Formats: sequence, structure tokens, C-alpha cells
Amino acid sequence: MGPLRFLRRQARLSCIYNENQFKFRRRDFLQRRFQQTIGKHLGSLKPKDASSDYHLESAKPSSFEIVRGLARHLWPDETDTKKRVIACGCLIVAGKGVNVAVPFIFKHIVDMLNADPGQCVSASLITACVLGYGLARMSTSGFRELQNALFAKVTQTGIRKNAQEVFLKLHQLDLKFHLEKETGALSRILDRGTRGISFMLNTMIFHVVPTIFEIGLVSAILWSTFGLQYSVITTGTVVAYCAFTVATTEWRTKFRKDMNKFDNQANSKVVDSLMNYETVKYFNNEHLEQKEHEKILQKYQHNAEMTQYSLSVLNFGQNFIFSVGLTAMMCLASQGILTGALTIGDLVMINSLLFQLTIPLNFIGGFYSSIRQALIDLEAMMTLTRIQPKIREPQNPIPLELHDCGGEICFQNVSFGYHEDQKIVDGLSFTVPEGKTCAIVGTSGCGKSTLIRLLYRFYDPSAGSITINGTDIQKCSLHELRGSIGVVPQDIVLFNTTLHENIKYGNPENTTEEELNEVLQITRLSDTIERLPNGLSTIVGERGLMLSGGEKQRVSIARMLLKKPKFIICDEATSNLDAITEHELLDSIQSHFKGRTCLFIAHRLSTIRDADKIVVLDEGRLVEEGTHEELIGKQGLYADLWNIQIQQMEETG
Repeated sequence: MGPLRFLRRQARLSCIYNENQFKFRRRDFLQRRFQQTIGKHLGSLKPKDASSDYHLESAKPSSFEIVRGLARHLWPDETDTKKRVIACGCLIVAGKGVNVAVPFIFKHIVDMLNADPGQCVSASLITACVLGYGLARMSTSGFRELQNALFAKVTQTGIRKNAQEVFLKLHQLDLKFHLEKETGALSRILDRGTRGISFMLNTMIFHVVPTIFEIGLVSAILWSTFGLQYSVITTGTVVAYCAFTVATTEWRTKFRKDMNKFDNQANSKVVDSLMNYETVKYFNNEHLEQKEHEKILQKYQHNAEMTQYSLSVLNFGQNFIFSVGLTAMMCLASQGILTGALTIGDLVMINSLLFQLTIPLNFIGGFYSSIRQALIDLEAMMTLTRIQPKIREPQNPIPLELHDCGGEICFQNVSFGYHEDQKIVDGLSFTVPEGKTCAIVGTSGCGKSTLIRLLYRFYDPSAGSITINGTDIQKCSLHELRGSIGVVPQDIVLFNTTLHENIKYGNPENTTEEELNEVLQITRLSDTIERLPNGLSTIVGERGLMLSGGEKQRVSIARMLLKKPKFIICDEATSNLDAITEHELLDSIQSHFKGRTCLFIAHRLSTIRDADKIVVLDEGRLVEEGTHEELIGKQGLYADLWNIQIQQMEETG
């Protein structure tokens, strides 16, 4: 190597490691946009890359599929639910029958009170009719409330099952999906989708069929009692009302879609900004965040105003159509009274029947726009459940042959890149011997952390294979594979709960107090817990931000130990610890897992100098491997890295 080339290499390595010494630890994964829009209605999930792995358009369910999927909650296998649905159906028929009978009772009351003085009308009969009228109206309300009470369990069960399905599905999706998602927009999709389930289930059982039944019943009564022309006017009014409602709602739906889109964006902006609170403060960019938020809110405001304007047009048009129909019916009834064919009671009954239709008609007006919106919201949520992950369980998984010490891990000509035009790992081959400790070192961006993701099957290599004891991990059960590997990641995130629950998360059901105390001693957390005001019951805060970086790393190591894995993987697991604590902790881990297959990734080479094997990477390729002494003797890249770090340690004292 010439002197100029050597100096360039030394300068490059020095810059890289100086940067790594002082860089901030990221608090969150990189949040990218979805690579494809989840349907045309989810404007906040914008595509970034045309070559998306998630074919979201093909995953979109049709309206029929959405309704069919919800209908299964109306007639599931549970006998109790079936009984409730049947009971609700009977109550609906009874309620509609009583509701239609109310105008007839009112007619007889009016006719009796308007009778000629010569006719003898019993006061007790009038009183009985009045009491019957009141009882009928109360019964209608009682039937409706009893329906709601009986159906509440059906609705809530449907919501619970769908929520469980979506929650589980989101956890089954690839890491790639979660790195590209917008958390705020996704939470809004789930929230609106849950509300849509409740609306649709109640609509299907309480409104759609009952409304059609009531309109048909009223039209038949008017036809049989007063003649065809009354039925024609009623039917024509309903048809015109529905046609106008559908046409107007189609026009105003675009405003509602845009309003939802900017609502998603505004919520995403708030969540993203608050999650990066410290970054905002570091650069004094509060006003910049406010301006970006304001731009989105202005667009939301415009579409919200247009939504309200179009709603006013819809309401006025509906009232106009109904008023025209009502006026026509009253004219016919008035002429019938003048000719003696009808009585005053008949006029009152016709008026009452038409006004009773205003309730289902008004519902249809709101129903169509609401049902469209509910279908949009459910489409968005159900699209998530239909996305197929690229990393899937094999159809016939091969059992992993694991030994007490784990086994041999072999990377065979592995290539991988997060994007098609970029290779992070390029034709990499090396072996982690069974029961030995192997360390992977190299410059930043050479693919060290990517190897962990490939081994854990967050991704699959584009070429080559990874085997454990000779078995390709792509042919093994994901649950078995991941259950055998314990990982301490580079970016550590804790749940916003107690320290005790975060530590026991590694094995929440089978951890004894003795095992918990043992890992607390191994990870040197006992002294930290004693200093905390509430000990193990201390709440660690969102993402564990109330703990220091070193404390979070020790919590992560503790829960990994409780998992009792066959393989140990640590990605710079002690980078935030001081040298003394780091040395003591590594000694404890190595003694506790002596004889296990371990894989360490570290920038500080002093932490892995005792490893049985060291693999050196550069730009995704293997350049050296051997023990510390062997690599120092080769005077290659590893020796350069070691000398630079020794020099830095001497300069910092």
C-alpha cells in the first residue's frame, strides 16, 4: 500500500470513528412514507418508491367483501349471538307494526271527537283509544331501546374480534412495513375503522331492512285504503328523495375524502413532531413545526367548510322533495274530504303516516353518506389485514436441530440490499462456530446490523442462504427460530410501563423471583433499582426516556437473559456504559452463557478482543477473519481500526 493511499485510509477511518464517538443515539427508527397508497382514500400514506413490496391496490376489499366480512358477526358460531340477533329481528317487526298502527289509532280518535252530535260516542272508548295511542308510542320507544340493549353485545364482540385481528396482523407484517409506516396516520385508520364497524353492524340489523319494510308497508296501506295515486305519490317521493341523496352524496364525498386525508396528515405531523421533541428543541424549530402544521390545518379547514356547505345543500334538497310530496298528498286528501270520500281522521292519518316516513327517510339521507364514509374507513383498515408479508411461515417447516450450546451459524454467499440498486451485503460468507463467540467489526454502513436482521428473518437475503446446524432458516418455523435467538439491539425501546414489567417481558409467564434477582445482579441493575423512588415499580416513561442510555441497555440485556435463548446476539449492547461497568457486565454475561454460540457487533474493539473469532467487513464484503492476535499480525483493516482507537484512548486520557 502506497503512503498516499494509506494516509487517505487512515483519515477516512479516523473521521468515521470520531463521528461514532460523539454521535447522538437515535430515539426512533427512521420513519419513511408508505411506498404505496392504501387505497385512493388514504392520502396521508404517500408512496416513496415505485417498487413497493406491498401490493396495496390488489389488497383493497370491495364493498361487498366488507359487508360480507361484517355479516359473519351477525351469525357466528356462538349460540348466544344467534339468539340475540333473532330476538332483535322479532323486536324490529313488532316495533314497526306498532309504529304504523299509531296513525290509525289517532285517526279513530279524531273521527270520534269530530262525530256529529247525533252520534253516540262513548267517552270510555275515546279514553281507551287515547290510552292505546300513548301506549303504542311508548311501546315503539321501548322496542327500540330493548333492541339496542340486546344488540350491544353483538356489536362489541364484533369490534373486539376485528380489533384483535388487525392488531395481530400488524405484528405479523414485516419490519419493512413498520419502518415505512406513519404511526399517526395508522392510528387514525384503526380508530375510524373501529367506529365504522359499530356503525355498519347497527345499520345492517336496525335500519336497512326495517326502513325498506316500513316504506313498503306504508305504501301498501295507502294503496289499499285510499287508492293507487296515494301510493304512487309516496313511492315517487321516496325514490326522488333517495336519488337526490345518492347523487349529492357522491358529489360531496370528495370533500370528505380530502378532509380525512388532511386530518391524517395533521395527526401524523403532531405525533412525529412530539416523538422528536428533543430534536425540535436542539435546532429551535418550534415555529417551523407550527408552520408545517398550520399548512395542513388550512387545507383541512377548507375541505371541512366545503363538507358543511354541501351538507346544507343536501338537507335543503331533501326537505324540498319531501315537502312537495307532502303537499301533493294533502291536496288529494283535502279534495277527498270536500267530496265526502274521506274524513278529517283520514287526513290526519295520511299526514301522520307521511311524517313517520320522515324518520327513515332522514335516516336514509344521513345513512348513505355515513355508510359511504364507514365503507371508506373499513376499506382502509381491512386493507391492512389483507397485506401479505414477504416473510412468511413455510408450509412444511423443518424443525431446527438445536444443541444446548446453540449450534453453528453459517452465512453462505449472502447478498442483500434495502433497495434494488443498493447492496448492503455483497456475497458474504463466514461461519460462527458452535459454542463459540464471534465478533463482527467494520466501518459504519458495512452491513453489521443488517446481518442480525437477516438472521432473525426480518428480511430474507436476495441471494445466498443462512443455515443453523445445516438447516436453511427460511425452511424453519419463524416462531421456533426467533424463540431460540436472544437479541440486544442497537436502538433500545422500552414500553411505557414499570421497570419490572419491562424486564420480565423477556419471559413474562415463566420467570421466577429468583431468576429475576439473578439477572438484576448480572446486569448490575440492583444498585440502580435501589436508588429509584419506587424501585421496580418505577414507570420508565414513553420509549424508556426516563432512564439513561446505559440503564436502558442493561434492561435490554436483562430481559434477553430471561428469555434463555440458545443463541446470543448483541449489537453494540454496552456502547452507553462506562469502561468499568462495561467490563464487569461483559464478564458476567460471558460466564453466564459460557459455551453458548454468541455473536457480538461492536465499534469499540476492546470489548471483543477476547472473542474466539473476529470477522472484519468492509462495504458489505468479508476482508479478514481470525482471532485478535492473528488480525493484528496481518496489519490489515482490523489493525488500522485497533491502532486508531488506541490512539484516541491515549489522547482522551
